Amino acid sequence: MCCRQRSASKWRHHISLDNTLYLTGLTDVSRILWGEEHRYVDNCFIAAVLTGDMLYDAADNPGSLTPDALCAAYEKQLHDVITDVGVETIIQETDVDTKTIETLANIDPDTDTPVTPDLRTEDAAAILAAHQTRPDAESIIFELRDHLLMSMTTTVVDVDIIASNVDLDLSGQEVQQALEGRAAMTLAQLAAIQRFLAARNDQ
Repeated sequence: MCCRQRSASKWRHHISLDNTLYLTGLTDVSRILWGEEHRYVDNCFIAAVLTGDMLYDAADNPGSLTPDALCAAYEKQLHDVITDVGVETIIQETDVDTKTIETLANIDPDTDTPVTPDLRTEDAAAILAAHQTRPDAESIIFELRDHLLMSMTTTVVDVDIIASNVDLDLSGQEVQQALEGRAAMTLAQLAAIQRFLAARNDQ
């Protein structure tokens, strides 16, 4: 048996809201574990280790935070990448508004008050992906959605339950569209949804 390692951007998995597992680019039997993905293909074992700074891992215990504090934790991840890579590089390599990038570059890392709650997760992923050690933006979004959908499976909740328990003024259908990428999701929406799922899972 051979052993190979691939980045998350090479071997993607996607879980839909009907709890069906879809694999992109592979026909195999898959076991998904927290933080690591194990697959057997043609008698070969493949481990795709998911790296950090994927938004959903911004806080160690998201269920214990307020949505605002969790949103601020996302911004801290973005701030760290911008600080490391440089404002000008982020401006050149992404389509994110320059003022937003500068705002994130100058946040107080210790604050629990978000300054860019309306930033789309796609734009946040683009900022993270500008760092050479991070996956591409598309992979970050795939992993983020999968994490949320897997959390729904673990906590046994549906989109209507989420909609009725978060302060977002969204219907169950609108939550589903955001989770599946058919509608934009903001950092504030992500924080509210992730916080609810994590707190539910902690019960």
